[in-house]
Amino acid sequence: MSIRFIHTADLQIGMTASGSGAMASALRDARVQALERVLAVGRERNADFIVIAGDLFEGNDISLELVRRTASVLQSSPLPVYIIAGNHDHAGPESIYRNNAFEPGNHVEVLLEHTPRILEPLDLALYPCSCLERRSETSPLSWIQKDVSTRFHVAIAHGSWTGGPRLQENDYPMSTEELEGLGLDYIALGHWHSTYPDPDRTQSGAFYYSGTPEPTGFGERDSGNVLFVELDPGSRKVEKIPVARYKFLDIDVQVSDETSVADIARKFDSLDSPDITLVRIRLKGVAGLSVHEAIHEMIEQERSRFALVRIDDSGMLVSPGEKDFAQFAPGGIASVTFRLLEQSDDIDPRLRSRALDLAYRFFKT
Repeated sequence: MSIRFIHTADLQIGMTASGSGAMASALRDARVQALERVLAVGRERNADFIVIAGDLFEGNDISLELVRRTASVLQSSPLPVYIIAGNHDHAGPESIYRNNAFEPGNHVEVLLEHTPRILEPLDLALYPCSCLERRSETSPLSWIQKDVSTRFHVAIAHGSWTGGPRLQENDYPMSTEELEGLGLDYIALGHWHSTYPDPDRTQSGAFYYSGTPEPTGFGERDSGNVLFVELDPGSRKVEKIPVARYKFLDIDVQVSDETSVADIARKFDSLDSPDITLVRIRLKGVAGLSVHEAIHEMIEQERSRFALVRIDDSGMLVSPGEKDFAQFAPGGIASVTFRLLEQSDDIDPRLRSRALDLAYRFFKT
């Protein structure tokens, strides 16, 4: 006998998508649509059930309209769905899951209590580890005792593996020793928005982060997936399935002279599906004022093709050259301003770069 299920987490439905401009509404809708795609994958793969390892919702204070819309999507699921509360939609007194507006149907269970849920037809024990508050220094797995006589044992938890980067002590920490020492067939984790570890590279671990099925922003290494898990007695297979609609791409560019403008243009031209692609251009290096302006003008022209284009030039220094000075009358106020800024040793280089750029734009107009 084997079991097959879909593992997802961190849909963050209700996320505001701040900083996305005109794309914010579409990105918010995409999070509900991601849930629809997760359910569809479960149906296509003939899974036995679906687990959502926390943060289905962005918080416990989202609109009742969105709660009901999400519940309506879950009502359409042909498969059982098991949900735990994450740190965003935690199971405290104000939990969204304690609100009568969330009525997803009897085939959907929100497991808020720390007690095993036995699925007898599958000979499986689920160990739900819902977060009871936003932050905690206690491992969400601390209550688990593998003393149930079922063939399969699966935990669903939300928190941070202590072997990862940027760990906070109050982020529901889980150590490698604890995760592996439980001796479970699989631990479905939520909280990290990127898939980890990558099942395309390793099948040796018993715990996986599915990551969010729809990217939430720039800087996510491998988001936009769900995991399809197959368990047989003594064996486990995990498959990563891409389901995202939108793509967030970071493009790093080392700038120097006029050739940098053409380099960036070629990078834009190489990207597929610009209408669903959000791009952040990160400029680094040192360039003249006219080069900096040309880059901004070229990127501005690309905005209409892409879902979103954002420029981060905080890593770039703008330094005027003779070509920049030549545009203005020698000894004039513009030329003198540039020279004074350029020769001021007591100004932070990045502040000077920003001042030169602003001055150049002002005098050009």
